[in-house]
Amino acid sequence: MKNKELTRTQQVLAVMKFLVYLSITWYFLKMGGIVFMSLAFLAQGKPLTDLFFMQDWFNLLETNPEYYTLIIVLVISRSLLNISIWIMVLRLLKRIQLSNPFTKEVIERLERISYLLFSIWILSISAGGFFAWLGEKAGELNDSWDHGPYLFMAGLVFIISQIFKRGVELQSENDLTV
Repeated sequence: MKNKELTRTQQVLAVMKFLVYLSITWYFLKMGGIVFMSLAFLAQGKPLTDLFFMQDWFNLLETNPEYYTLIIVLVISRSLLNISIWIMVLRLLKRIQLSNPFTKEVIERLERISYLLFSIWILSISAGGFFAWLGEKAGELNDSWDHGPYLFMAGLVFIISQIFKRGVELQSENDLTV
């Protein structure tokens, strides 16, 4: 039996796959925690704990259940979009071939990831505006929606997809000339 050593790139990709699995798990736990805390609050009428900075949200539930429901829907939507992105990244990492990384499939996956990141940015901007508006009406609310990085990441991933697209073009030109 041969003892096959992994190249440095293969080692990095293996570590990245592990980190992607951790990220997926984190977002599932976070989303599950929020759903569980909300359901427990509805059942008991009082919060179990201040997990995920939800204490001020529970106070909002008493004054305006519709706004509270909208906040929970926004948080769950963002978590689902994040999970979707990480699942797409995982599929990309599994499908990429180091011998020929410049393929149309990789380009399409990268573009979809950039569009999802852009969608999260739009959701974050909208939710941030809603939190600011609601904060004026209902008092202090924890706005933990960080908007900037999603737009930056969407742009960066889109640029990388365009570089990969040019790589595919160069590769096909090279195949035609040989």
